[in-house]
Amino acid sequence: MAFLYKRQYEKSGGIVVVFRQKNLGSTSTRKKGKWTESGKTMRESEGNFSRMLDVVVLSKNQGVSPDPGFLQKMNLSNSKHREVIEELLSTAPQGARAQLEEAIQLNADLRKKLDESF
Repeated sequence: MAFLYKRQYEKSGGIVVVFRQKNLGSTSTRKKGKWTESGKTMRESEGNFSRMLDVVVLSKNQGVSPDPGFLQKMNLSNSKHREVIEELLSTAPQGARAQLEEAIQLNADLRKKLDESF
């Protein structure tokens, strides 16, 4: 059994901003031709989003529902991630697509979990 403390939950709000900055970094590395790094960054961003979603779901299961504004940010963040990944996929060379395809699949799985949980 895991217990979630208010401080852990509050820290999740700041994570959305970190994802946004990583996604922007991913698009800038693409412009420099660093496709592998772009794919890795997007995959990491989706992994971090997954961990944050797990914390929020755990919090909900323990009786502390997230703020509606925070849920809206999570939904918008997930949608923006998908948009950025799709843009990268549309221009990525064939050899650099694997991590981006993993990221888009994880994004879809996270969207489903987000919709089912809230």
